[in-house]
Amino acid sequence: MKALQWLRTQAVPDGELDPIRRACGQLSFNFGGSKENADYPVLLAAITTYLEQGNHVSASTLMQTYAELMSAETVSFQERYAFEPAAFIARQVAVSAKLPQGSRDPAALWLSGMD
Repeated sequence: MKALQWLRTQAVPDGELDPIRRACGQLSFNFGGSKENADYPVLLAAITTYLEQGNHVSASTLMQTYAELMSAETVSFQERYAFEPAAFIARQVAVSAKLPQGSRDPAALWLSGMD
């Protein structure tokens, strides 16, 4: 945790492309035990940026981390942040498979058949 706190204090180089590095000063790295946590929207925005950059490995890795962190939160917290574990993990699987945006996501199709 000290390493993460140290990272928050470092200047971000001009032109930095990595969204987590750019947003590091916005992240508290404190999870659990609060009704709200501003880190989650920052992480989702970083995932979106990684996908826009075509960086599926970083997007998938951050999605896995996000899902693990969010899964440790209470159900009411997850609901406030519209986190649906099965749908989120299915999307992560699709991202891991490097499906093009807008393509038919087989994981989403599989989940829709579960209704």
